[in-house]
Amino acid sequence: LPQLIKCGAVEKSAAKINCVMHGLNKCLESAGQDTFGGQGVNKRTPFQLLFVFNQLWKAIKEEGGGKKYLDSIYSVVVNKLLNDGDWQCEAKKNFKQAFQTFETQLQQLEELDGDKGIDDL
Repeated sequence: LPQLIKCGAVEKSAAKINCVMHGLNKCLESAGQDTFGGQGVNKRTPFQLLFVFNQLWKAIKEEGGGKKYLDSIYSVVVNKLLNDGDWQCEAKKNFKQAFQTFETQLQQLEELDGDKGIDDL
């Protein structure tokens, strides 16, 4: 910051404003570090997950085509979960409850009257 002040890019008071703004977040930062550990790149914490999800969502909306792109990703993932044993094992191991819900929903689709089930999707 001193170099930015020296070249006139920011006002002399910018250092104080920066400290005040940083100070407002310090209590959240300290509580987060005490609860979840250090933050940042290569850290596996809820805050890092939210950051990565936000970046991914932003890229999908701005660069990937939005809902149409999400629908194509969903289609690929469902196809893999239906037909790829490795994906099924991974899902059962790491996302047990969500995969059980997925399997239940598939079973309910198969049981619909007057419907050939998911085979014709």
